Amino acid sequence: LQAEVDKFIYQAICSSDELLSNQDLQSLRKRIFENFSLLDTLDAEEIERYTAANRAAEEYCRWLSANHVMASDNRNLYAELARFYRMDFQQKCRHIHSLSHCG
Repeated sequence: LQAEVDKFIYQAICSSDELLSNQDLQSLRKRIFENFSLLDTLDAEEIERYTAANRAAEEYCRWLSANHVMASDNRNLYAELARFYRMDFQQKCRHIHSLSHCG
């Protein structure tokens, strides 16, 4: 879950000197969270775990995109990411669930 969020944030913030448009962020989310493949060697439990983490990370990154400017100097974004990073997996899942049900 954290690795997927990190991948999105790195690409959204660090790979460009410009702010990404909403369309660019949507395209990035699609590339990371929809256009992926899993190794054939994974068992069913690993596939389910990765798929669930991917869905949760996509939901969180969608919320981040809608609620924070993806700029390298965005203190509110960094504060949110720091809080999220310190959470354990269950806390992250609850946090994402609460964000998606808060509007």
